[in-house]
Amino acid sequence: MNTVAMHEPLPQDVEQGVAGYVDRGYGLIRGVFASDEIDRLVRESEKLWRQHVGAGCGNLRFGVRLDRSGKTVIDRIDPVADISETFAAVNRTQRLISIAEAGLGGPVLVMKEKLIYRWPGTQGFGLHRDQEYTTPMSGVPGSEVLTISISLDRATRDAGPPEFFPGLRNRATSAPAAEPRDVDESELRGVDSCMPETDPGDVILFDGQIPHRSDWNRSDHCRRIYMISFVPARYPDARKNYYAGRISEQKEMRQDLVEGSIFFE
Repeated sequence: MNTVAMHEPLPQDVEQGVAGYVDRGYGLIRGVFASDEIDRLVRESEKLWRQHVGAGCGNLRFGVRLDRSGKTVIDRIDPVADISETFAAVNRTQRLISIAEAGLGGPVLVMKEKLIYRWPGTQGFGLHRDQEYTTPMSGVPGSEVLTISISLDRATRDAGPPEFFPGLRNRATSAPAAEPRDVDESELRGVDSCMPETDPGDVILFDGQIPHRSDWNRSDHCRRIYMISFVPARYPDARKNYYAGRISEQKEMRQDLVEGSIFFE
């Protein structure tokens, strides 16, 4: 069985990152992956793009965003593990599993994963909590979902990295009229945020409760990240339930977007 060798981050960085996750719903660990491991994942991401993007937006495995011109573009592959042994091996890596188990307090399973390609000129996502999108499908509360986001490219502020709002994590918030699952921007008045710039190999931990958003990628390079969401092992059907719900939702949303067949492959 293939595995991905891991660079050893400093123990205090791991401890602080997990402690931040437990206390605030957000943590950062520098240097979890060494440069050669990241190079391998970047090469695999490039291969997957070449092999699969030709199927177009009709393939429900792809997520879509708008670019600056208003054109719909593919910006992620979700799920990934069933078409890439390289990324499936990342999901099984004991170092990441140990971090997730420390954050969630026991054995874990992978609920979902996605490979995001945030191309230059592509929009980010609005202010939201992940739990509003995942819990109805998976049945797992947002407080019990730990997502590990692995930076494959340098993410400076002009590349539109995620911005987190720990102060809103446990606060009831209003939603914008256009999307009842999101958080209204008016809630941000007087609230501090965290927007870490990351290097390839750094990881961010966050739970399903913490509001976050991202801006346009205004840089001249793609900002790729690989995200794995872990849940406690007592939810053995979380992955099956989540992807059944997600694919059904995506199919409905693509009806007005795609001319021709809609499929999942």
